[in-house]
Amino acid sequence: MMKLLFLQGKSSRRKRKSIYIIFIIFLTMSDFLKYLSTAPVLLTVWLSITSIFVIFLNYLYPQILLYFN
Repeated sequence: MMKLLFLQGKSSRRKRKSIYIIFIIFLTMSDFLKYLSTAPVLLTVWLSITSIFVIFLNYLYPQILLYFN
């Protein structure tokens, strides 16, 4: 009987430890998501997407400003 109680105690400690780890990961992900939604990060992502679009357009239609003269 005593051995069974000892094994149950280990299992509950292991579960409690895994719950703590999941909670810590959740807290750090929350902070990481707050960081990603800040203005400098969003501005960097927006400018990167815009520059890729402009470079791709320049690849498809080189010297497009000369066509409108």
